[in-house]
Amino acid sequence: MDAQVPGSGTEQQSTGGTLYIWLEGEPGVMPADVMIPDEPGVNDNDQIADAIRRGDLGRFLPVTIKFAGIPNPSQKRVRSLDTARLLRDRHIRHRRRYEVTDFTRDSGETPSPSHHPEATRP
Repeated sequence: MDAQVPGSGTEQQSTGGTLYIWLEGEPGVMPADVMIPDEPGVNDNDQIADAIRRGDLGRFLPVTIKFAGIPNPSQKRVRSLDTARLLRDRHIRHRRRYEVTDFTRDSGETPSPSHHPEATRP
């Protein structure tokens, strides 16, 4: 079954519930980024791994995947998976990359334009 985007109006086709998955926002604060059918009797980690293989969660994944069985969970109801471990344990081919989000140095100085490739582009 295909993943569902919250608010898309797609009917749930399974007799099981739904797994709500957050890739960016915080569960309980933001709506889930992706919803997949929760197949009864199938391990949630396996279902998420299968969704990754199908491309339902996209190409770029966060370090931690958060999920719950309800759309607006309290923090106690949110479960999380270490993405690197899930990919490794389920033998899903992947590359590891890191995104640098802060270019300031500890001294408070900003780096020169030569340290920013975007700054030297026309």
